Amino acid sequence: SAGGIYESDGSTPVLTESGGVVSLGSAVTGNFGAWVKLSSATASTSASITFDNTKITSAYQNYVIIGRSIVPDSASAPDLRIKLSYDNGSNFNTITGGRAYFELGSTGHAGATGGTGEEIITSTNASNTAGAGVYCDIRFYGLQTENFDKQVQFSTSGLYGAGYGYYGFARVTKNAADSVVNHLTLKMVPGNIATGYFTLYGIAE
Repeated sequence: SAGGIYESDGSTPVLTESGGVVSLGSAVTGNFGAWVKLSSATASTSASITFDNTKITSAYQNYVIIGRSIVPDSASAPDLRIKLSYDNGSNFNTITGGRAYFELGSTGHAGATGGTGEEIITSTNASNTAGAGVYCDIRFYGLQTENFDKQVQFSTSGLYGAGYGYYGFARVTKNAADSVVNHLTLKMVPGNIATGYFTLYGIAE
């Protein structure tokens, strides 16, 4: 039998049940923590990939970038780096971060490092071997929250010399008492991003 829970008008469903399956009714709206796809970009010998203030807006506080099949064009062991800006790319926030790394296929912690500057180094020594690729999951917290520093967490994996996986975090210092972050840039240093696919999501609250 079918049933449900309704608003006080007796006709607008909050929850419905049919055949043992309970579903949200039309009275319940919103994404409730869903990842909402905002934009995507494909690199092709690109100096950088940017998501600007038309994508990083007050609609969301928290964001995620998923990158896949990222290959540098340089054979000089480049880094995958991130920069955050409070004025749509004219100036960049100061970032203090750290990362640890593990050699793929081995046991134990391979090393850790950190520093302060305008860039987050999510990985080092990326290989430009065709078909290898770097993959990343980068999470940004509180980008549009005024009066607070922001936080970034990331994990990357791929072919880095012998093969490494990285994870790390960063504190992004607010530029002013009321500043927000509205611009994200990813790049390889040195060189360009030969190929790669990047998707930006906003996290609904």
